[in-house]
Amino acid sequence: MNVSCLAFDIRDNLYISDPGNHTIRKMTLDGQTTTFLGDRNDTETFGSLYYPSAICIDKEDFLYICDRLHSVVWKCDMKCKEKKIIAGVYNKQRDKNERMYGNAVEIPLR
Repeated sequence: MNVSCLAFDIRDNLYISDPGNHTIRKMTLDGQTTTFLGDRNDTETFGSLYYPSAICIDKEDFLYICDRLHSVVWKCDMKCKEKKIIAGVYNKQRDKNERMYGNAVEIPLR
């Protein structure tokens, strides 16, 4: 596991961004670790993660994921694991070094 960022939900579960495996891991209070989102073998399907470099969880228990190589920020409903893009443009164009490029955005913080 390649740890990039950590966040806790309202039930004190730990979420770990694992960019090298294109996943978000979940660790419960009893130490069980599972893959919460993502699939290390799928970075191309719309909705997949591709190098999730940062995460945070708000007080309403929504998970925000900075998906670096898809150039988007996802908002994920933790109850049903549905997510939608809230910033950026999902972009599959790559350069010769396999980097993806999208639009830069500004998000006002409250």
